[in-house]
Amino acid sequence: MKKIMAVITVIFALALVWAGDYPVFSGPLLITSAGQSAGAVQLKVLSTKAKIKFEYDGVAKAEKLSSFKSVMIVVGASTKGLGAAGLDNDKEMARVQTILDKAKELGIPVILAHIEGASRRGSTSDKLAELIAPYSSLYIIVNSGNEDGKFNKLAEPKKTPIAFFDKISAIQPILSEIIE
Repeated sequence: MKKIMAVITVIFALALVWAGDYPVFSGPLLITSAGQSAGAVQLKVLSTKAKIKFEYDGVAKAEKLSSFKSVMIVVGASTKGLGAAGLDNDKEMARVQTILDKAKELGIPVILAHIEGASRRGSTSDKLAELIAPYSSLYIIVNSGNEDGKFNKLAEPKKTPIAFFDKISAIQPILSEIIE
């Protein structure tokens, strides 16, 4: 009986999590990085498993957006990743801003994702998140990256919905639900 109650409790908890009114986005989806950490590559793998229509380009340029109906920008700054991409903080901020401007011009919705947790929550990552937040229609956020409530605060002005998760494996069903 205890096992049955535990299963019912888990099902109820999952139902509450999924009861959120998350917007649905059309594919194809462009996945790009903001900060050049491994998070965007992890989302590429999860998107493949979720069987959604997408393309990954970690250093996408704004001109590329015309081929897509949605864009997901994965926040996580890595000095090593930026250097390998031939970028610095200022160049990355400028690249992301041009993507956001083009998305707004074309009416393409933006999804902000932060999936690597506290280890990718430094000042550069936070500045990138602050840049992207006003343009975003949904945030996908790992709980360990929001211990200070940063993403709740960013979402407040527009009441942007947030899909929180604990483990990276929980992203795949979120992607399946929000991307057509």
